[in-house]
Amino acid sequence: MRAESADEYRVYLWISGFEDADDVTRLVGIEPSRVVENDFGSTPRSQVCEYGPVEYSADSIPKQLEALFRTLNASFAGFSKASRKYDAGVNCVAYLRGECNPTLAISAEQVAALARLGLSIDFDVYFLGD
Repeated sequence: MRAESADEYRVYLWISGFEDADDVTRLVGIEPSRVVENDFGSTPRSQVCEYGPVEYSADSIPKQLEALFRTLNASFAGFSKASRKYDAGVNCVAYLRGECNPTLAISAEQVAALARLGLSIDFDVYFLGD
């Protein structure tokens, strides 16, 4: 259950545009954290493989990115192939309840690693107030 007073974050890599999630697993060499239905207007509805935490946590975006990069480095070649064959990117989601102007920073090394994989990065930031 979510804490009502703490900021929460989730950082994950997503891969979509495939017909069978098992194909993504074989290509990457690592099982996704979960496979979900893509309900963002896709016709027909498709699935999305997600790599990273499934739950929101108080761990900052940079800290979660570090953990995600450990996963990416475990199968860099596989993720690289998958990002060339399918749609892929990184989502950073923040639910903010306290400060409405936090710093959401990414290091130069993290930007370079995302670029090597051909991954875009999206920030979804929601300010919920106190």
